[in-house]
Amino acid sequence: MAKRIEYLIVHCSGTPEGRDVTPDDIVLVHRGAKKNADGSFTFLGKKYTLEQLKQQTLTLHSGRKVNAAQTNGNGWVNLGYTNFWRLNGDNIKITANNEDGMVDTWEITNGVAGVNDRARHVCYAGGTERGNINKAKDTRTPQQIAAMTKFIKQFVSNHPRVKVGGHDQFVNGAKACPSFCMVKYLRSIGIPEGNIYNPKKL
Repeated sequence: MAKRIEYLIVHCSGTPEGRDVTPDDIVLVHRGAKKNADGSFTFLGKKYTLEQLKQQTLTLHSGRKVNAAQTNGNGWVNLGYTNFWRLNGDNIKITANNEDGMVDTWEITNGVAGVNDRARHVCYAGGTERGNINKAKDTRTPQQIAAMTKFIKQFVSNHPRVKVGGHDQFVNGAKACPSFCMVKYLRSIGIPEGNIYNPKKL
């Protein structure tokens, strides 16, 4: 059953500053096969032996097909995001949706457990220091910032009851993602306080 969109949640890809990331890369990380502790593999939400996995293919965003046994990812059925900003600011829709203000089951993305059926997730390429992927950094290019700002403003205009926040605000600070303070950024671009997800009252 479809649910009303309550949240727009911003993520980073956790990749080093300056490294371009393609939609195909996102598909490989999210949908690629995951090796389990018992030696089996999870691929598109199902368990396989290695021999069974070799018979499976993964279709990338570009349409190119790869053998599932050659992948290494999370094993998810759904991607983590709907939209993705490359370094040049290109805003690419990587998960289909009908933009009607509801989240249908076929539109759900795996961004934050517990709210995915009521959220839209978006992501920019970057979020860590060059040479140190364990160090969070706001690596957004001017083009990414411009594209993100335009998207968020339009989204809030289209969905006036939505709350906009960052991934880290939904997991008790366990992750640095999106590597910048969403509350400060949203205020700087003129998003109304009523649309800013701010549980810590910053």
